[in-house]
Amino acid sequence: MWARVTDVMTSEMGTRLFGFIGAGATLGQLVGSLLAVGLARLGPVLLLLAAFLMELAARCSLGVGEDGLHRMSAIASNPSEGEGEPLVILTEHTNKAGSSEDSATLLHTTANKLASLLEGVRLIFSSTYLLQICAFLWLTAVVSSFFYFERSAVVADTTRDPIGRRILLAEINSLTAIFILTGQLTVTGRLLSKLGVTAALCALPVVALLNLIAISASPTSIVIAISEAVRKVTNYVITRPAREILFTVTTREDKYKAKVIIDTFVQRLGDAAAAGVYKMTEALLLHAPSAIATCAFPLCVGWLWVGVALGRRQALLSRMLESSSSS
Repeated sequence: MWARVTDVMTSEMGTRLFGFIGAGATLGQLVGSLLAVGLARLGPVLLLLAAFLMELAARCSLGVGEDGLHRMSAIASNPSEGEGEPLVILTEHTNKAGSSEDSATLLHTTANKLASLLEGVRLIFSSTYLLQICAFLWLTAVVSSFFYFERSAVVADTTRDPIGRRILLAEINSLTAIFILTGQLTVTGRLLSKLGVTAALCALPVVALLNLIAISASPTSIVIAISEAVRKVTNYVITRPAREILFTVTTREDKYKAKVIIDTFVQRLGDAAAAGVYKMTEALLLHAPSAIATCAFPLCVGWLWVGVALGRRQALLSRMLESSSSS
């Protein structure tokens, strides 16, 4: 969905509107957390409810996909509208390959999807800007996973009952989602307009550094819970919308091909790396939260440096895009 949004919006529009768009996901998080609090005793049955809601989301995404399909078809017939960029056009058979009885069409569709993924990888490695985005997202995933593991460890030590843990985590998520939703609807657009993309990207690494200092000084459950809440609010209210603005200055191929790889493979790679490093560090430091937090300092410093470089690069590309469009 974000690929489509960044395709039709400029950096200035994203600054004003991305907070409202992200509020939809936060509202879903809030409703889901509240449902989990009330239905925690159902246990695995909640997975069926989650699967049903995911199916509804998939149905809604069809409308976005069809809109993008019509857009790409129009660009194919009028290349000047798409700035002459090459596109892979989806046909009716491609869009409904799952229900087609023609195995050749299905094979062709699969090959096209694989080719599109490989093209996305090629685009990433041929652009220093996209590589910087990958580095920023990877470091975001690593540090975020670190705080997630710390919170989970604290909750496990606080509550031994599985149902109690579910309720406690759902209550924490519900309270955090309320703050995030309020911020996205009231201050995200104003903060992005005043701070700019660079400062917005750096906000989360700075908050993470402060959280690590707090945890190192006082590794208690209250400090870790507050640190995690502040980090999530900063991420979804300020840094996440700024991260999506980064793609408003890229080509259409970057948005529809490279972004898919960045948002899925790179982020999951960061989660996996964080899990391995956290477990290894936890074993070496004998489960000491303060010592583990100290080990994450270098990652946050590198994350902050990448954020500064990336924000400046986005501002430069935005100015170049505006000057070329005005001329």
